Amino acid sequence: MRRIQQHTTFAFGMAVSLASLTVAGPSFARGGGSCCPADLDGDAVIGPSDLATLLGSWGMCTAECSKSMVVGRVLLPTGGPAAHAVVTSSSGGQGACGQSGHFAFEVSVDGSGLTVTATATVDDVAYIASKVIRSIETDGVTEIGELLLVPAATCSGSWQPSLGANGIFDGFVRCVTIFDDHSGSGPAIFAGGGFLSAGGVSTTSLVKWNGSAWEQAGPSVVGNISDLVVFDDGSGPALYASGVLSVGGVTTGGIARWNGSQWSALGAGPDGIINDLQVFEDGSSAGPQLCAAGQFHTIGGVPAERAARWDGQAWHAFGAGLPATVLTLAVFDDGSGSGPELFAAGAIGIPGSIAKWNGTSWIPLGTGVNATIRTLTAFDDGSGSALYVGGGFATAGGQPAAFMARWKNGTWSAVGSGVNGEVYTLAPQVDASTGERSLFAGGNFTQAGGAAASRIARWNGQAWSSVGANFNAKVTRIVPLDPGYGGGNLLFTLGEFTTSPSGDPSFARWGCVPTADRR
Repeated sequence: MRRIQQHTTFAFGMAVSLASLTVAGPSFARGGGSCCPADLDGDAVIGPSDLATLLGSWGMCTAECSKSMVVGRVLLPTGGPAAHAVVTSSSGGQGACGQSGHFAFEVSVDGSGLTVTATATVDDVAYIASKVIRSIETDGVTEIGELLLVPAATCSGSWQPSLGANGIFDGFVRCVTIFDDHSGSGPAIFAGGGFLSAGGVSTTSLVKWNGSAWEQAGPSVVGNISDLVVFDDGSGPALYASGVLSVGGVTTGGIARWNGSQWSALGAGPDGIINDLQVFEDGSSAGPQLCAAGQFHTIGGVPAERAARWDGQAWHAFGAGLPATVLTLAVFDDGSGSGPELFAAGAIGIPGSIAKWNGTSWIPLGTGVNATIRTLTAFDDGSGSALYVGGGFATAGGQPAAFMARWKNGTWSAVGSGVNGEVYTLAPQVDASTGERSLFAGGNFTQAGGAAASRIARWNGQAWSSVGANFNAKVTRIVPLDPGYGGGNLLFTLGEFTTSPSGDPSFARWGCVPTADRR
């Protein structure tokens, strides 16, 4: 395997950021066929000069024969590399992924954009991924990022039947995740919140779907669970739950760890509430750490203003902390050259309601927005990844932005004409049958882009559309998870509603579940 390093400058004076592209060589074919960078200049080294040779070999391009080298990476649903996946484009050309999942091939473009599609078959299951690219680097290299494969299911996204009987929860469901508790049944759905029964089973705040029914997950929890996340602190993956005051006789003070057989505390816990948990790796030798944010001043006895990180042994503050309540965290690479970074958002007391951790301090993102931000997520609409935010604001960067905005290349912009009410949650999704990428927004609105949308809507990068929902109260959280049913991610939709498309209060699912497996 050979590596072309990042931030390479080559022919025509163009600077191109190649995300450390790893390619299998040394084949090279012209005429719109497959193209893998090889030792084209004869110096026995695969590097920037070979790309220069390749682009130079194109000669002078007229408007009718513009070309680009499309590079990127294909990933399996598990996040691992999709070796040998085949990648094609709507403008011709074809490439095959190396062991690392990276690909590179030549296309002819006319400036109107193109669609890049990846396909693979793993264990006799067909997978597909597709991305619309609207910004093309003609006579250069177009870096399209990652293509995440999903099962090539034949069904389209729709609201799915309930898990168990209608009316399964008697209170709010606030969070959901997938976790293997080592019981022998494999990964399962875990849901947390403030409820006393699920599917007729008496429980407290945390339940597990065993494939046919809900059941209590371990000893009874005291407290209302606000978030669930799976994290490995070095002793194996475990389920971390915030909002847990005590469980199984163990006092936890607001956050606890469940390894499938035993609950344990993470120090003394916070002196206030935790609103959000996020796993983040800053590139240091410390490795991944569990970040917690909310309304607290100390955690585990350590002074930490509203945000802290757990390294598996102790809590640590993020510098001087943040001046107001943090409602949400997200990891995003804004292209500044530092790689993925941690972003925190919440109440207006934070300048612009949002800040980025730069390794030593929290810094604002321009002028930010003019009111509370409740949700953050990264989303690529085909023109590159941006940080999308939702909340109760009316402006972003000093310009109109109705309850939603995006931060990209150091600039704030609106998301179409926005929605007409507060946004509480955002979640990216890939349609299992078409490969189309969408951003789902949930909240307390009734219109999106000027059209009817009952508390949930979809943004495809160009326009808003409804999702055919009939929620009678706000949607507070949408979580994309793959339960292993063969249809890729499902969007687990949670909130304060008592009426949903499946008839369930507080809990609904959107996505593709093949008819052969309706678990």
